[in-house]
Amino acid sequence: MPENYIKLLSHLQLSDDWSDRDRENFEAYLGQWDEYTTVLAQIKKLTEIRDTLPETDETFAGKLGYEIGRLESLKGTLRYRVLFIANALANSALESDERLSQAAEYFLCHEVWSALIYTQHYGRSIESLEENIDEEFDENVQREADLDNFLTVIADELFEIGFEAAKTPAGINSPDTELYIRASIKARAYMQNRFSLGLLLYRKGKYLDAIEEFRAVDEELGETMNLPDRLSVLDILGELEVDNGLYEQARGTLFSTVEICRKLLPDDPDAYRPRLATFLTWLGWTLFRLEEDDAAAKEYLVEAFDINRRLMKTDPEKFESQVMEGLGYLAQFHVRDRDFDTVERCFLQAVKLARKLSEEKKYYLSRLGFFLSGLAVVHEEMLNIDAAEREHDEAWKLFHDLADEDPKRYIVDLAHRSLLRARFLQKFIHEKKEKSIWDAADAFVLACGFVDDEIAVSIAFEAKEILEKWELDPGEIGHRLSFQEAVRGTLIKNAKNEA
Repeated sequence: MPENYIKLLSHLQLSDDWSDRDRENFEAYLGQWDEYTTVLAQIKKLTEIRDTLPETDETFAGKLGYEIGRLESLKGTLRYRVLFIANALANSALESDERLSQAAEYFLCHEVWSALIYTQHYGRSIESLEENIDEEFDENVQREADLDNFLTVIADELFEIGFEAAKTPAGINSPDTELYIRASIKARAYMQNRFSLGLLLYRKGKYLDAIEEFRAVDEELGETMNLPDRLSVLDILGELEVDNGLYEQARGTLFSTVEICRKLLPDDPDAYRPRLATFLTWLGWTLFRLEEDDAAAKEYLVEAFDINRRLMKTDPEKFESQVMEGLGYLAQFHVRDRDFDTVERCFLQAVKLARKLSEEKKYYLSRLGFFLSGLAVVHEEMLNIDAAEREHDEAWKLFHDLADEDPKRYIVDLAHRSLLRARFLQKFIHEKKEKSIWDAADAFVLACGFVDDEIAVSIAFEAKEILEKWELDPGEIGHRLSFQEAVRGTLIKNAKNEA
């Protein structure tokens, strides 16, 4: 119906000279119009659910199609009821309120007239249609009342399919799994379903989408959930926000997480003390990155480190890695205030623990490489050049070997090690100019293979600057880069194929 007509008619005032019949018709019109728009919204909702389903699904599409057909019938019934009432109002309005008369005439031109033509074309008068409509109307009203139960059943069935599929690796990677859970949420916006969708997106690596789902759950239910359940939601949400650099959002999440964890600590210290240490670490690191309150950041990082260090004494195997990571965070914190003696001590202890852990689990080789690079940079600041060179060389070798085995995961890390060593040699050991040049060329070529990665782009720019500082002519730079592209071509290709 014409939007400007609806707005006009809905805001009319009932005149004192209106008859009781006119008043009843006007109120009935508004009520019928509300029902009409409700049915339109329901049809839209069911259509959206159907459109969300996998294209191959026929069972649920058929169920939804049947319900949409029922509602379409109800929509037609309500539309004609609105027309009848409007027609009655129009006839009365010709003898009373001028504004209502104008609105009704506009309405008759655009709606009633077309309806009259339609019904006459099929040999049915408005009167006969009105007489036969009540039975169909009552039936469809009952269908409308049943829609709520229908949507609940559909939501449960759709969710069950998606939830069961998400238990297997193949199901997690299948796009249909996500579609079924999203369709269930369109039918019934249960927060449990949104939480499960968040977990699925998290496992699929769709981290920003997962954050949106977990945040919606906390905003909707956070104040009413029991503390352990809310902590589970905030735990995943906080980790995702920190890992994706969303520190502004993470700050509020983590303050709540730490507060809840402290409340739960007396109930089960063994369960909640390690988690408190983790949340304090994330909160301290978040405040450090926001550069707003270094004192608070240090306080949280130190508290987390002390908790893990005490836990390590009773269970070294479980908590050595936590202490190692805590040392890394403290080292980076003290770089900011240029307390290099403390930074060196932290990195030396972290390297020692990483060496031990990497003998048992290969995963820790990358952590060893990161800590060696950090230690090398600190030794540059302390002018311990021999130690810095050894550490740069060892870190580069570690990531070179890791990139050979898993190019997708480690090729940008290798590019960064090449850049760090090239910059170090250019600054401190000019007699190793050739090595610096080749490292810079290596960093540039490796990083340029991944221009969608912000870190890789930054590495490429810095590597180019190093090459230019060596005052090589453009032809020489081009020759070096072409040679290095040939050397690294297979590695880059493998990394892209895995991606």
